Amino acid sequence: MPRLSRFQKQNPEIDVRLTASLKPVDFNNSDVHGAVRAGSGEWPVRADKLCETYLVPVCSPSYAASDLPLRGPEDLDKATLLHSLGRPNDWLVWLDGAGFLNVDLETGHRFASSSMAYQAAQCGLGVALGQRFLIEDDLRAGLLVAPIEVPIYSDETYYFLSSPRYAGVPILELFRAWLIAEAQATNGAFGGSASVK
Repeated sequence: MPRLSRFQKQNPEIDVRLTASLKPVDFNNSDVHGAVRAGSGEWPVRADKLCETYLVPVCSPSYAASDLPLRGPEDLDKATLLHSLGRPNDWLVWLDGAGFLNVDLETGHRFASSSMAYQAAQCGLGVALGQRFLIEDDLRAGLLVAPIEVPIYSDETYYFLSSPRYAGVPILELFRAWLIAEAQATNGAFGGSASVK
């Protein structure tokens, strides 16, 4: 969202309408021009990969400073895990990559989205699994810390899907090109669907 103002300044004549949804996009029966979706690249439409995703455990500075040590993956079996329902496999991917699977993934709090899990982590409720490119600003601001600095690659990352109905339409192609360039420049991505008029 903070980056969208750059597009609007460059293209004030284009109205961008964003919606947030995890549901599959029905390009055939909607006026949605494009959508940002997480996946491994298997899409029946044109899909542009926006970034690489690395996962890292994050929590509030106060949670990291508590009596509970968080030095390595083995310490997470005593921590409260914060799960994102939108990315249900992230903890398993991270723990497997870190070589430590002795953590009960059935425990902890569950949230509808990663952003809600990050907010809960900021409030000291436990340890969330951050997508590195999404939490960089929070790490720099000191709202979150990464006490176990073991980034693990996930092949589930973000893609911009283009509606076949609007392929070649100048405003879609302009927004697509801007989004790809912005993602490459910042190694970031956005969530939701986009319709441009």
